[in-house]
Amino acid sequence: MSGRWEGELHIGDGRGWTFFGGPSGHPEGGPRGHPKGGAWTERDGLIEPPDARVDLHQAFLNGADLSDLTATFEFRVGSMIADARFFFRAADCRTYYSLDFPFVGQAARAKFSWSAVSKGDGSGYDDYLHLSLVPRASPEVGRWHAARLVARGGVIRSWVDGQELPAVRDRSFAHGAIGLGAVGPVAFRSVRITGSRAPRTWNPQVAQARPWFFPFADLPDPAHTGMPQLCRTGSGDLLALVPIRAPGLATRFFTLRLQHGRAWDDVREHAFEETLFGLRCKRDGSLGLLFLRDGALSAYESRDHGDTWSGPRPLRIGVFPAEPATLHPYGPLCISPRGALVQFLYGGLSYPGQRDVRTWGSLACQAFCIRSTDDGETWSAPVNLDGLTPPLDGSHDLTEPAGAFVSESRLFALIRPIYGSHMWETWSEDGGATWGPTRLGPFPGYAPSCYRTSRGVLVFGHRFPGHTLHLSRDDGATWTAGTRMDSAIAAMAVIAEVEPDRLLVLYAGNCMAGGMGTEDPGYRAQFVRITPDGPRPG
Repeated sequence: MSGRWEGELHIGDGRGWTFFGGPSGHPEGGPRGHPKGGAWTERDGLIEPPDARVDLHQAFLNGADLSDLTATFEFRVGSMIADARFFFRAADCRTYYSLDFPFVGQAARAKFSWSAVSKGDGSGYDDYLHLSLVPRASPEVGRWHAARLVARGGVIRSWVDGQELPAVRDRSFAHGAIGLGAVGPVAFRSVRITGSRAPRTWNPQVAQARPWFFPFADLPDPAHTGMPQLCRTGSGDLLALVPIRAPGLATRFFTLRLQHGRAWDDVREHAFEETLFGLRCKRDGSLGLLFLRDGALSAYESRDHGDTWSGPRPLRIGVFPAEPATLHPYGPLCISPRGALVQFLYGGLSYPGQRDVRTWGSLACQAFCIRSTDDGETWSAPVNLDGLTPPLDGSHDLTEPAGAFVSESRLFALIRPIYGSHMWETWSEDGGATWGPTRLGPFPGYAPSCYRTSRGVLVFGHRFPGHTLHLSRDDGATWTAGTRMDSAIAAMAVIAEVEPDRLLVLYAGNCMAGGMGTEDPGYRAQFVRITPDGPRPG
């Protein structure tokens, strides 16, 4: 087939389209054709997905397979948690190029707009070919933006509000279908396409992938989830400690075991009244948990692989700074090859008139760590992760840190910003006793997590766009451009290796997306394989 195709996209009665996606709990995703459900609608020229849920909705036009093309359209997001997408050269709903405009609350509050070109390879994951800031584009909710895409051969060019973005060169897909995508409340209008007709490759029978699953279906539905804890016990099981804050109740803690496949069992509720962190298997095979309050550190212990716990028992720790007044633990312990322990902390600085966390731009925050070299019996005073020379103080743009040991003495951290466009990076050459000054990190991200595999691959996950993973095979010197493993935005993951190059990633799902209408029961999990092409479902 040859010739030109030209037109403006309209949903109409939906019969010329194939729709994919649905509620978080839908067992398979699509395809789901009009009028059975999942259809997009058009009213007064606005094309919109069927609801505002935080999983991906897709609408592909049937019978318009194109190779080279030019697309112009306008898009608008209705929430700070949203992603507008334009698909092209699609073979099916998993295999395509996509021009993406991801929005997330903190980036929008800091006045950053982003654009990306990504590639779906059929696995259900999307690899980023570029992700870049868009200068002079406002991230304000409800504002219309003008987008333009030109794909010619192996070169993909794009513009947003007249700003040209970095060109992408990739020859994976020569032709295919066009379509629209949305995570959250998104609207499109004036979608105009011109292109060269190509042989039909579009397959509407391929269903959306759902590599994630709900690991804890029997736990109470949460109003809020925090970061879980995960470790391998002396018996060889994986033990998860899960905090759940149910409506009208204090946080409750549950332990669950992964003994085979995806089945979590032996669910036990524990009468902990504190925020717990640092779950680990100690040198003698017992389990340890840490609890921090007002600069005092305590421990709970279990000698039956997590069935019962004793404590809290006070531990020795150095003097905390007067400011920040309160430090909060974040993430799992970093454990060196010989067993030294480092725990990251962060705390907000007290300024007159400071507002709460919903107005991030009014906050200032610093990041720290504490360390132990005697299996957690004694701990250092907090060390600022931004090791500036006195009288300079550490940066006030440092919130949640995540990192790992790359040798017995070398330790790195990437730290969530409040105002910055990218994560902040810092290194310690003495096991966390001192740190170099922070520097601009390699990528943006929030709510981070990190893990180093038995074969030395660093895996770094974070919120934005969606839940994204980066890999480093050279101890943090270089990183992959990023792979989106889920559109859920909460992240706050913990990671464990279940076999060489196969990871379990346990993370908060969509329940933090207040007002998004989600029915997600809180936590999600995936098995992820580390392959030469990057992370893939497995």
